[in-house]
Amino acid sequence: MGLIQFKDTEPNRDKSTLIAGSGAFLLAPFALAEMIWLQAFPVTFRAWSSILGIVLIASLLAFSTFQFGIKVLGVSLAGVFMYLLPVYGVALAVIFLGEELSSFHAWGILLVVSGVVFATFPNRWLKMRPI
Repeated sequence: MGLIQFKDTEPNRDKSTLIAGSGAFLLAPFALAEMIWLQAFPVTFRAWSSILGIVLIASLLAFSTFQFGIKVLGVSLAGVFMYLLPVYGVALAVIFLGEELSSFHAWGILLVVSGVVFATFPNRWLKMRPI
């Protein structure tokens, strides 16, 4: 049981705002200390555009699409797709970073995808019998 209990009537946007706001509040003292003592504040356009990309794509878009998946598919089915994150990571590393796809990557992807397929396989298909 969590510290904060949400009512089912609260929209996801309000929950997301509370979670993000709490995280920002809890991390602010550490960020402030780092800026003061280490002087590690981004100053270049490239640094700020990288931060903006992380905020928009890796955080907001990813969280919003997962919340949408939960709304459409349900929690139990959407949760299974979290196992695909390493597969996405390998694919993106091969495409954008030029990493080499090895046989153990392929075997891992095959195992993960087969597990997701078995976990999401419709039960009604198993009950069907050929005529």
